[in-house]
Amino acid sequence: MNLIKLYFNCGRLQTDRDCIIVTITKFTDIIDILIPFLQKYPLEGIKQFNLIDFIKVAELIKTKAHLTSVGLEKILLIKSGMNRGRNYDSNFTD
Repeated sequence: MNLIKLYFNCGRLQTDRDCIIVTITKFTDIIDILIPFLQKYPLEGIKQFNLIDFIKVAELIKTKAHLTSVGLEKILLIKSGMNRGRNYDSNFTD
């Protein structure tokens, strides 16, 4: 995990129970480093849908839409459909 932190040159290592986690919280690091990396090397499977939503929220924050009630509602709506809230059947077409 330390090599991942060193590769990105940002974030910090945390211990959670028996796991070591790389945490990136600085917004500019997320926008300038993490998101471009994940766009270049996309996630596979259904986690990709959560990444797409994460990027939408990051863009709303970047444009300061989160400072308005309409923007905040958009973010909350996106968040409510992520992870366990996602209806995965609607993401796949026959």
